[in-house]
Amino acid sequence: MHSPSLRRPAAVAAATVAVLTLSLVAPTAASAAAPAAATLISPADGATTASVTPTLSVTATDPDGGSLDVRFEGRVAGATVPGDSEAEPFTFVVVPDTQNYSDGRQALLEQQLRWVRDSRAELGTAFVAQVGDLVGDWFIPRQWNNVSTAFEILDDAAVPNTVLPGNHDLDASSGDVAAYNTHFGPSRYAQAGWNTASTRYGGHLGQNQFGPDGIDRGNADSYALFSAGGRDFLLLNLEWEAPAYALEWADRVLDAHPDRTVIMATHSFLTVNGTRLTTPQRPGGTSPASLWQDFVRTHCQIRLVVAGHENQGDLGEARRTDDNACGQPVHQILSNYQARANGGDGWLRYYTFDPAENTMAATTYSPVLDRFETDASSAFTLPFELSTPQPAPFQPIATRTVGSGSTAQAEWTGLAPDEEYEWRAVVDDGTTSTPSGAWRLRTPAPPVQALASDAFSRTVANGWGTAEVGGAWSVSGGSSAFSVGGGRGVVTLAPSHTREARLPAVSARDVIVDVQVGTDVASVGGTASATVIGRLVGSSSYALSLRFQPGGVLVVYLLRDNIALDSAVSSWAPGQRFQARLSVTGTSPTQLAAKVWPQSAAEPTAWQLTASDSTAVLQTAGIVSVRSAVSSSSAVSTTRLSYDELRVTAPGAPPANAPPSAAFTTGGSGLTVTIDGRGSSDADGTITAYAWQLGDGSTATGPTASRTYAAAGSYTIRLTVTDDDGATATTTRVVTATAPPPENQAPTAAIAAPVVDGRSVQLDGSDSSDPDGTIAGYTWAFGDGQSGTGATPSHVFDADGTFTVRLTVTDDDGATGTVTRTVTVAATPPHNQSPTAQIATPEVEGRAVSLDGRGSSDADGTIVAYAWQFGDGQSGTGPTPSHVFDADGTYSVRLTVTDDDGATGTVTRTVTVAGPSPGGEVIAADDFERSVTNGWGTAGTGGGWSATGGSTAYSVSGGDGIVALRAGDTREARLNGVSTTSAEVSVRISTETAPAGGTTSATVIGRLVGSAAYSARLRLEPSGALRLYLLRDQTLLDSYQLPGAYLAGEEILLRLRVHGTAPTTLAARIWRAGTTEPSAWQVQATDGTAALQHAGSLTLHSYISGASTVPVTRVHYDDYRVTTGG
Repeated sequence: MHSPSLRRPAAVAAATVAVLTLSLVAPTAASAAAPAAATLISPADGATTASVTPTLSVTATDPDGGSLDVRFEGRVAGATVPGDSEAEPFTFVVVPDTQNYSDGRQALLEQQLRWVRDSRAELGTAFVAQVGDLVGDWFIPRQWNNVSTAFEILDDAAVPNTVLPGNHDLDASSGDVAAYNTHFGPSRYAQAGWNTASTRYGGHLGQNQFGPDGIDRGNADSYALFSAGGRDFLLLNLEWEAPAYALEWADRVLDAHPDRTVIMATHSFLTVNGTRLTTPQRPGGTSPASLWQDFVRTHCQIRLVVAGHENQGDLGEARRTDDNACGQPVHQILSNYQARANGGDGWLRYYTFDPAENTMAATTYSPVLDRFETDASSAFTLPFELSTPQPAPFQPIATRTVGSGSTAQAEWTGLAPDEEYEWRAVVDDGTTSTPSGAWRLRTPAPPVQALASDAFSRTVANGWGTAEVGGAWSVSGGSSAFSVGGGRGVVTLAPSHTREARLPAVSARDVIVDVQVGTDVASVGGTASATVIGRLVGSSSYALSLRFQPGGVLVVYLLRDNIALDSAVSSWAPGQRFQARLSVTGTSPTQLAAKVWPQSAAEPTAWQLTASDSTAVLQTAGIVSVRSAVSSSSAVSTTRLSYDELRVTAPGAPPANAPPSAAFTTGGSGLTVTIDGRGSSDADGTITAYAWQLGDGSTATGPTASRTYAAAGSYTIRLTVTDDDGATATTTRVVTATAPPPENQAPTAAIAAPVVDGRSVQLDGSDSSDPDGTIAGYTWAFGDGQSGTGATPSHVFDADGTFTVRLTVTDDDGATGTVTRTVTVAATPPHNQSPTAQIATPEVEGRAVSLDGRGSSDADGTIVAYAWQFGDGQSGTGPTPSHVFDADGTYSVRLTVTDDDGATGTVTRTVTVAGPSPGGEVIAADDFERSVTNGWGTAGTGGGWSATGGSTAYSVSGGDGIVALRAGDTREARLNGVSTTSAEVSVRISTETAPAGGTTSATVIGRLVGSAAYSARLRLEPSGALRLYLLRDQTLLDSYQLPGAYLAGEEILLRLRVHGTAPTTLAARIWRAGTTEPSAWQVQATDGTAALQHAGSLTLHSYISGASTVPVTRVHYDDYRVTTGG
């Protein structure tokens, strides 16, 4: 159990009583030799003194033999004072969302991170945190490469830093973070050059560092440790909207580092209005509101939360401060500049922590612009406690002058009872002083008076009856939840129930409450609470609460009402008993102290929890109460909390002895029974004797014993225990001794005749038997180095031959039997059968034919390829191609299928076509067979082209519509005279030069309503990659990459279908000129965005990236055709 440092006043009273000095001699001048350290004599180190005014005794020695001044000094053990406020300030840097630097603007990110590196010494930077959205598109490797290379600037300079994934860094539907971990995985940080003894990467979810994690997220959730400003910190990095598995892991991380101040970094926490979203945006995610309420608020170590993600245009800053469950302030801050010019113009945020002032000051700066933002949202100072408590200094008690070799003594007055102190002696010869080591002593506890006591040594079905001392118990919430039996008062609770038992006859100002408490049911989903109230005034109270949480976590709180004044964390197990002690003394202020320890462990010497409080309503006498509760989230139908050995005492009067409690457990087997009485206890002392009556006339003593009975049967064992005041307690249990079982007989293994098929063998060991039990396991060794289990395994050998198969069977008592059998195998590969090709009845519409070869089959394998000859010189592949004939007529279509062994089958079928191809009404068409400068003129169908961005960029020549663009240019040509809700658009696209430095995009818009659009974008990249994006505005709906690299002048055909409203169905495909148009759509989507469920116009949109190094890029369009898609 964690015991926090005692927070006590450092000073102790100076001595006011005269002391006895032995063998005094006149002082002499000190010599050059330093005096020896005093030899401490009494009280002995760790002793409890006889009175609260102990006499301290030491021997002082001087090598030169002169007289010595002996200064006695003391302090409360463990007392602290505020730490050194002279600690140096330090800086914590937050790098906000970098997604808009990741493609084409990485130079800005590199400039930003070089400044972080170069300013480290000046700012005293202790750590750098990034808050997610490293890239714009998690599925584009180039963006990851750019950002990873930029952050190497910090890695190479050994600047401590970590990152975390935002919503753009993972697949939001599945949570996949493989791309993120490829570049920012755990090894990058575990092996970083900045790892030292005081600053290091701590670990990640999936490492099983604090028990099984259940999932491996790589570096998506991680933590790091660093020390700065005289304090130890933990930086907790949580992925976007951390799901339950991440928070469960984080709970374990924080529990393992209870003494560290925690800064939490996550991607999304505050909106620009300073609110927290209440609905998660990813499947299984945790909303920011829940993240605060159920995680941050309950972990009192977390003092600062930094995040990004949210913005409204240029606005991307917010902050708020709320108290956590311990009443301490938690600062929560948003900083995100991604929507500003150039992807953020390099703006970042850093915080300077000043231990001398106990503050953190926020600064917002752009290394790119070399400019600070100084408004109240960008530059502010918040309080932040940084002074680490230090051991309190020793205070003088008394000074005595003695001769060398003499004994000096002093009385230490003004000490509190039942308190631990440290003392030492400093010997001074007039020139040099030498301190001794420190010894500890404990003052005796004050006499106590019993106000109430209850060992629950009665039986009550409804309620708790009457305590031995203190009167009748008054219960609330229904007496049926309360019962007494087996020496315990029990409260039985369903989820969300709270029940209370009071002793209204006991009213006192100063009390010490002792009680034993526990529960025999594991907590699942919720918390069971046992609260001991030492002063209840009306509905207000001072109390000690034990909260049994899921996962074996025990949190102990010192409470005023429901406000935690102090807390500690330990562990528990179902059935484990705990001793709890609560002290409530004085008024204005009231001093509170508590300790909790396992009943089987020694009592802690110091109070674990302490507090001082002056709440007005509670500065008077109150009654004693026990409150039991189970949270509504508990998945346990019934929880039992039990109490025993309750004692309420008032400091200052001698207590009545409480009798001991007898308890024992039994074990053993056969005729031998073991007994263990160490579970017996004495609330106010110790057990001094154990007396056993074993039920067959024999007896035993001591806490444990065993007995081997002569015959089987039931025996009543009685234990009587005696405590250190002579009181006794007795309990009995009935045990049953049984005759030993007969000796086990080994099983017999048997293998039936194996069934052999080539190299495959079916084995059967089910005829194996056990004469006195059952076969529990079958283990096979096949003779080829392989093994198996089960009664009837099958095995395929890798080679022909004769093998010895061994079967070992194990019975239900662990005995084994073995048998072997030989088996001969030889491979007999079958002859491959050719596949059968089949063409279903073609679907004909005009000259368009849909073919289906899926009825083809292979008797001994699978069809791996379909090759079609359409009879007009054209060909195709795949099981279900479509083809449009250029002329009417009857054609012989041939299908050849190939199976998985390379054999083929062929079939032919005739098809007759006539009439126009399907496609609906032609509403726009342009073959660009004209010559135009400064624009595109008028299309053959659809009216005139309207050009944006300056008509000089447009021209028509050589049968193409041409757009000339420089780096960063965007141009758009519209057919405003056409408006439709159903369009199938086809067009040829090419460029005279291949992209270099930046991308080239040709976007075909099938429906433009105002500024909203459905479109298909052909994107040509410097690497030669050709990508097809299906878009709603700039939102990606689907994507596809065409195999092979793009060559300058190469024509790419694009077909886009935009059909219907509420919803609209979208599809597109691309293919190289000279190849067969794909039969299937490569990208598809359905969308119901309200603004786009209307008729819209047609547009061709051209764009060149600002990173392009090509002086002028000319994009060519030809054979533009739009039908209604009928």
